[in-house]
Amino acid sequence: MKRKIRRVFLPVIIIFLVVFGAASVQASTWDFFGALPNTQAKAVKKKPKILFVGNSHTFVNNVPAMVKKLCQKDGISPEITTVVHGSYCLYYYAYPNKNNATQVKLSRQLKKLLRSQKWDYVVLQDIRYSGTRKTTETIKAVKALQPLIKKSGAQMVFYMTWAPEAGHVDYRRGWASSPTDYLSKKADLFYALADKYHAALAPSGIAFLRANTLLPEIELYSSDKNHASAAGSYLSACVIYATLFDKSPEGLSYYPTIDGVSRSRSIQIGKKLQAIAADVTVRGSRKDNAKLNFSSSQVSMKSGSKTALSYQIISGKKTTRIVSWKSSNPKVASVDSSGNVTAHMAGKTTITAKLSNNVTGSCTVVVTGSSGGTTAKQLTLDSTKLTMYVGKTKTLGTNMNAGSLKFTSSNPKVVSVNAKGQLSAKAAGKARITVKAKNGQTAVCTVTSIIPVKKIVFGNAKSGMSIKNGQTKRLIVTVSPSNASVKTLEWSSSNTGVLRVSQTGKIRAVAKGTAVITAVTTDGTNRKIQIRIKVV
Repeated sequence: MKRKIRRVFLPVIIIFLVVFGAASVQASTWDFFGALPNTQAKAVKKKPKILFVGNSHTFVNNVPAMVKKLCQKDGISPEITTVVHGSYCLYYYAYPNKNNATQVKLSRQLKKLLRSQKWDYVVLQDIRYSGTRKTTETIKAVKALQPLIKKSGAQMVFYMTWAPEAGHVDYRRGWASSPTDYLSKKADLFYALADKYHAALAPSGIAFLRANTLLPEIELYSSDKNHASAAGSYLSACVIYATLFDKSPEGLSYYPTIDGVSRSRSIQIGKKLQAIAADVTVRGSRKDNAKLNFSSSQVSMKSGSKTALSYQIISGKKTTRIVSWKSSNPKVASVDSSGNVTAHMAGKTTITAKLSNNVTGSCTVVVTGSSGGTTAKQLTLDSTKLTMYVGKTKTLGTNMNAGSLKFTSSNPKVVSVNAKGQLSAKAAGKARITVKAKNGQTAVCTVTSIIPVKKIVFGNAKSGMSIKNGQTKRLIVTVSPSNASVKTLEWSSSNTGVLRVSQTGKIRAVAKGTAVITAVTTDGTNRKIQIRIKVV
């Protein structure tokens, strides 16, 4: 099958050394806002057969269904099949544990589908921590599955997921120092595998990182800091669509409803996420030689005034766009996402704009005197994203006197707000709190209200219990209250050489000895229970 590949950033020799040799690439090597080594698939027909293989990062919010709806808006009618299971890694599909009936069943199902049918694309999605640990298992799994995928006539596509949100337990475990470091390790692995096997790669994780920086008002994560929100899953679907068909998703009129916001706002969010997806796929190559020129290298303004900077994008692709604006001294003059500058106080600042090909342009803004009105103070909030527990209150901090501001909630039945900016979590859900100043400036904070977990207990196991070597058992945990918003737990074993535990609580004894199994809530309460188990 023919395909089109764009790879520029890392020399091929380095990529192979990263995964298959002794060299390593440090996190600083990756500039996720720069030109990226992209691999794009090429659509082969209007009715492609697509097989998705993965875990909850594929089935939460039904990413394949989102991809299908995007395709349909473009006149493409895909036939989509999924083989997915929560907390599964690719290794389980390739090398199932003979004592685990579910692993054996799903592995057989996948291999039968690959052997008995012809496919156009097989989209592989590995466990979230791939690249940070158990890298050898991922490499072995891909090596085993690749011949079956090739024989089925399909192009192999890696769906590279995102790093967990800052504050997730993986960072306390020392698996990475930050989301950027976490994603760098994933990228080292999957770009190398894509190169070795001539596979396509859908860089959803890179899209997440960009969107979190450029669009912090959009909540991409669910409250467990791991799985995607509806917006995050839609961003992934757009990335996968663009990777499979080498087309920008921009303009496709499928926009899912985002919790806690209006339909019109959902569409606005969808359009922004489409653009981010296009930036990291079809616009992610250094072959774009566009440059940015400002009409004037220096602009003079009076404090309190506003102006829109004039610029021109020279040459490059028609789809080249500005992805970010920045002021070197926002106290002197700030700039919004559209290049509109507001002068605040006398001084000088540099306004820099970055294009989607990572090229920048800048101009100097000199602020003097007063425009005759009061100096416009930029409205800022202490936080643009908050999680609250139902029944709790919190005051939203601002840099202006609350008496001069107007607070409104998009969903007061979930989170209400009074005239002083005090938030009250009423019910589980999401709400957008809009703060408006008398000078017309607005700022938004997205609040997620959840019912917290108060207690967790083991329901079918006691500390000191024994199991036989080779035996498996699913540990059941009862969560109280029963209507808690986030019931997922983070599982870990003190000795994986003795006992392994999946993220669904299934333990597997692999050697004689003793280990402590720990379960921790992921709703921010960090409630923890432990059980000591002996393998005999």
